[in-house]
Amino acid sequence: MRLQSYDYKIVYQPGKTNIADSLSRQQISKNAEKSLIKLEDNHICHIVEFARPRDVSIKEIIDSTMDDRKILNVKEGLYRNIWNDDVKLYKMLQNKLCFHEGILLRGMGIVVPSALRKIVLDAAHEGHPGIVSMKARLRTKVWWPRCDRG
Repeated sequence: MRLQSYDYKIVYQPGKTNIADSLSRQQISKNAEKSLIKLEDNHICHIVEFARPRDVSIKEIIDSTMDDRKILNVKEGLYRNIWNDDVKLYKMLQNKLCFHEGILLRGMGIVVPSALRKIVLDAAHEGHPGIVSMKARLRTKVWWPRCDRG
């Protein structure tokens, strides 16, 4: 997921210019390749589960994402490179955004749909942790444009 934000090109280097190591020579079996794909999907699922606010279910996030006009415009921007004016803030971060199973992610955090932001903020205020602690806690798991304001 971290490499998705980079635009890179893989270039073949002949053996004379490469330093051989055991990992570059090891062949991956078909079963190991399938396991790596499952592991990658599992890793992303763990990230999503860690970032999910405890007062909101994954289903609620997915449903609210599908109803959020701005997030749907972001999806169109990411997949078709058609960016509406109402998602300019998202466009600036397009290299850090991706969709996974209907949820918009920014880096390793969930982009919270507008309908769920109050619930997430109320949950973050629980226990009166103070504004600095609350914002720090939110930043580790969720994001939306201008979430630091107010």
